[in-house]
Amino acid sequence: MRQFLPLGNFHWLNSEQLHKFNVLELDKDSDIGCILEEDLLYPKHLHNKPNDLPLAPEHFLITYDMLSNYSKEPCDEFGLKNTCPSK
Repeated sequence: MRQFLPLGNFHWLNSEQLHKFNVLELDKDSDIGCILEEDLLYPKHLHNKPNDLPLAPEHFLITYDMLSNYSKEPCDEFGLKNTCPSK
C-alpha cells in the first residue's frame, strides 16, 4: 500500500458534516482524504498484544531520554537536544 502524505488545507468537520460523514463512502483514489480521531475501548487483556504496532498511537511530546542512541546522534550533532518534535 502506498499513498501520498497530506500537505495542507486541513480542517475539522462541523457538527452537520460530522453527522453526515460515512467512512465507508470514501473513495480510495480520491485527492481528498481524512484522518480520524478516535476514542477506543478494547478489553484489558488485549492491551499488551499490539505493543509493537499500537492500535491507536498517542499524541505526546517525545523527550530526549526516550530516544534510542541511534536517534540521539543526529540530535547531538545538530544541537537539537531540547527541540525534539512531538509524535
